[in-house]
Amino acid sequence: MATFNRRGYKKSKLNNDNNVNKSQTAEVFDSLDSTANKSEKWILKNQYKIFIVIAAVSISVLSYLGY
Repeated sequence: MATFNRRGYKKSKLNNDNNVNKSQTAEVFDSLDSTANKSEKWILKNQYKIFIVIAAVSISVLSYLGY
């Protein structure tokens, strides 16, 4: 029984492409993580002011509806 040899067969570069995609994905997740950390720090810093604004808006809406 003879074996079939393919002519002009090139190995796919699937492994190299996956490594590039993984590194790009890792970079995206790192940037998202750093952005989330900055947002969390800002919210913790201004938590009291944010609460006051939300309370004022809700009291205003309830006052308007009650009138």
